[in-house]
Amino acid sequence: MNRKSKRPKPHLRKSDHSAPPPKPTSTQPDMRHFFALSLDLLCVAGVDGYFKRLNPVWEKTLGFSRKELLARPYLEFVHPDDRALTVAVAQKLAAGLPLGTFENRYRCQDGSYRWLLWNALPVARQGLIYAAARDITDRKQTETALRESTERYRSLFEGVPVGIYRSTPTGEILEANRALVEMLAYPDRESLLATPAADLYADPAERYRWQDAMEHEGAVHTNEVQFRRRDGKIVWVRDIARAVRDNDGHVLHYEGMWEDSSQRKQSEEELRKLSSAVERTPDPILIAGANGTIEYVNAAFEKVTGFSAQEVIGQTPRILKSGVHPQDFYRRLWDTILAGQPWWGTFVNRRKDGQLYFSEASIAPIFSTQGEIAHFVSVERDITERKQAEKKLQEFADEISDLYNHAPCGYHSLDPEGVFIRINETELGWLGYAREEILEKKKFTDVIREEDVRAFEVGFATLKEQGWVRDLEFRMVRKDGTTLPVLLSATAVRDSAGKFKMSRSTVFNLTERLVLEDMKRQESRAAQETEIARQVHLRLFPQTAPALETLEYASACTQARAVGGDYYDFIDLSPGRVALVVADVSGKGLSGALLMAGLRADLHSNCQVALRDLPHMLKLVNHSFYESTDPGVFVSLFFGDYEDAARRLRYANCGHNPPLLVRVDGTVEHLGGTGPVLGVLLEWECSVAEAQMAPGDILVFFTDGVPEALNDAGEEFGTTRLVETVRANRHLPVSSLLKVIATTVQRFSSGEQKDDQTLIVARAR
Repeated sequence: MNRKSKRPKPHLRKSDHSAPPPKPTSTQPDMRHFFALSLDLLCVAGVDGYFKRLNPVWEKTLGFSRKELLARPYLEFVHPDDRALTVAVAQKLAAGLPLGTFENRYRCQDGSYRWLLWNALPVARQGLIYAAARDITDRKQTETALRESTERYRSLFEGVPVGIYRSTPTGEILEANRALVEMLAYPDRESLLATPAADLYADPAERYRWQDAMEHEGAVHTNEVQFRRRDGKIVWVRDIARAVRDNDGHVLHYEGMWEDSSQRKQSEEELRKLSSAVERTPDPILIAGANGTIEYVNAAFEKVTGFSAQEVIGQTPRILKSGVHPQDFYRRLWDTILAGQPWWGTFVNRRKDGQLYFSEASIAPIFSTQGEIAHFVSVERDITERKQAEKKLQEFADEISDLYNHAPCGYHSLDPEGVFIRINETELGWLGYAREEILEKKKFTDVIREEDVRAFEVGFATLKEQGWVRDLEFRMVRKDGTTLPVLLSATAVRDSAGKFKMSRSTVFNLTERLVLEDMKRQESRAAQETEIARQVHLRLFPQTAPALETLEYASACTQARAVGGDYYDFIDLSPGRVALVVADVSGKGLSGALLMAGLRADLHSNCQVALRDLPHMLKLVNHSFYESTDPGVFVSLFFGDYEDAARRLRYANCGHNPPLLVRVDGTVEHLGGTGPVLGVLLEWECSVAEAQMAPGDILVFFTDGVPEALNDAGEEFGTTRLVETVRANRHLPVSSLLKVIATTVQRFSSGEQKDDQTLIVARAR
């Protein structure tokens, strides 16, 4: 071929790939038989990138028809990772260059690939490439499996944490893994392999005894012997080995595993000491399994509780339950230890003879090597005598405090500068000051008339000098500016050096205005109770709201002047399950706040029951509320269990204002009642309804303070106005929508707010 003549390009291009191959010569018919009968994949390809001729093995191997293979460039059937190589080979062949074998992968009709080993011959003058390919997929897979098996064996041999070896009957070490080298503290494998096996034993005779056992028994499984490390340190090693023999029964070599058991030996000794200490300690010790079943108790436990070990093993610690602690106490305990944290606290338990005793306890989880809780250990101390002494001491202290604070006369103490450092409730009541306004802030001269200051200074100096004064008359000035005539007597308290430390004064009211002062004290107490109720009310509301993927929500409670009975909550039932609660307790002030606190405690302590049986949970709450409240006291409640993943709300409405479900198209559903209010009926039942929400749907929960808000004309705000407000502003974020509703209600109503107004606004997303 002339150098200047153009030869076909070896890359893929559009061409007449359907042109017939050269006409056969007289010898070609026989060759066609070989072509058809070959077990290898034979083909004729053009430099245009298309097959021209294929033998039947192609269809059998790849699953494509011959027509499909001839109609498309052969590069389309090549694995993407092998195409660059295939193109390079095709270019060399198109250039007429000789080529050795090469491998690539061809795609089958089912999407799998087969490995092919190629040999090709170019015929440049015809623009053709004659090629033969052999399917080597099985060989490739075998090679891969063998390589992976070898790598796994080597990885296992080197990575296993115990020593593995192979040695000869003459004591030569043939093989040792890295763990064995490190166990025996050798610097490298070579230095260990160069050491006679007998030299590794603390007593070399052990090697020969071991070898004798191997010769007769063929294996050892529980041999434990001492070895000497390279640094001279003695270690205990557990040896598991077997003898490998030839066909005549002669030992070729020994192979086995050495495991460092020094730590276990040390642990066994420490465990023996610990066991002895546990048995001898005077404090009761209990060990239970992860399911709470008692597995061990010490002698002190038997002595304190009166139960023998045989009586309690297999039982649970409930055998000691006294009934004094509420369920919430045990729930918090289990929550703590199941979270992997230790728990400290005091139990009131019941002995076998029925007597109660106080026990100061610590309970801690014990973890398995997999990091899971395997056991719980409880260490207790009987503190019954201490508790009884503390109780008596506290009772005495309470009596003294009550006597001091509520005596019919005033008591106070002044420091050397005349500043109040103690004062009883009686005297505070007379003066009208709060304790924090007096103690360490005011001098006695600050609460008497100016004209009495000089007389007090003289009397105070006398008190410091002679140790007492009697019947000093002053007019004390109350916080409100009115005066109170008093008669004061005092004694001095001195330190160990005889220096004046403080006064101890008694003050008598010389007026007949005790009734008036008592009324003022009652008013102060009532105000304090109201404030306490308000604080209790505020603390009952959730401080945080569980995050949900499919629901955003906001809440607010606008309190009236008198503390009402509104309550709302967000209870995290389980991952992806949150209870949305709105309730209204009958009653105001401190009693209403306390009822709310009780309701909240009942809901939280029983909330896990709601996951299984919401009506039963509410029945428990109703029973508790009925038993713990006076007749006529009740609570309306809406309890909605929202399932995050399904956007589904299962709810029970116990006599509460029906929440609004405003659909994204503006239609409104009222989540009406499914049961009566709580606390009125002992025999109480309710049902559960369900609402399926879609993205954009809005839920509005509210208490009666919202629809019953009155304007100047005496009209109620009503549910209709509430629906209109939500519809008109449903495009707003939930926090903004809530503010709009609250503002709209406030603008509508006039004068003093009569009742609490509670709102929860939620939108599905």
